[in-house]
Amino acid sequence: MTTSFQAQVIKADEMERYGLKADRFWGVDAYENLYYSRANTFFKRQKGDESLIYQFKDFNLGDLTSVDLIDPLRILLFYKDSNTVIFLDNRLNELNRISFNEIKPLRTISQAKLAGNRHLWLFNVDAQRLEVFDYANLETTSRSLPVNDSVLQLQSDFRKAWLVLPDAIRIHDWYANEVNSLDFSFERTSVRKGSILGRSADGNHFLISEGNDRYKIKKIKEEVHSFYLAQQKLYIHDQKEVIVYKITPKP
Repeated sequence: MTTSFQAQVIKADEMERYGLKADRFWGVDAYENLYYSRANTFFKRQKGDESLIYQFKDFNLGDLTSVDLIDPLRILLFYKDSNTVIFLDNRLNELNRISFNEIKPLRTISQAKLAGNRHLWLFNVDAQRLEVFDYANLETTSRSLPVNDSVLQLQSDFRKAWLVLPDAIRIHDWYANEVNSLDFSFERTSVRKGSILGRSADGNHFLISEGNDRYKIKKIKEEVHSFYLAQQKLYIHDQKEVIVYKITPKP
């Protein structure tokens, strides 16, 4: 879908770039350590020391579907093929795992993100609902009304969740109630502290702030394979290197 809303135009100033050959760049944590995957192995590379690399792999889980880095001490990996969530510490040691195939009632999960306070955001495709799941007690504490559309992505910043649909983005509060809806969508998205950054089908990047102010970022020239938003920095990966841009919306 091509977005057509009016937005202020802001520029992205390149700060630095560094080599990173990876199948997928997942982002950075609060300490700017890099996370990426190659041959279905998940890696963490320490900022400032390319030789200090941690890794996690379990090929029995299938392909790595998504990663949540919002808590660098409790990193979440989601494997859709095996309906499983893995928690890792800051050295990528496994803390624990949850297989939704072993929890009653049975549920098939297509999306999973951290929700804070020992909870997860889950999208249950059997019920077509967003769920807030207490992973300490293995029970759902809140659920949304049914979503009658395909969910392309789930993004979160602990207290809120963004469901990215083909023609809209629906924002849900801690109790899974829909509190806002944006009448457009993106091919890819990244969320940080209430702001969502998305890439439209025509290759343009847009930033929507928590107050719903909308900004169009001047055309990014690099071939964008994946990107990540963190602390007003946009990280672009083209499978060979990471380019870091500073983006500052006008007051």
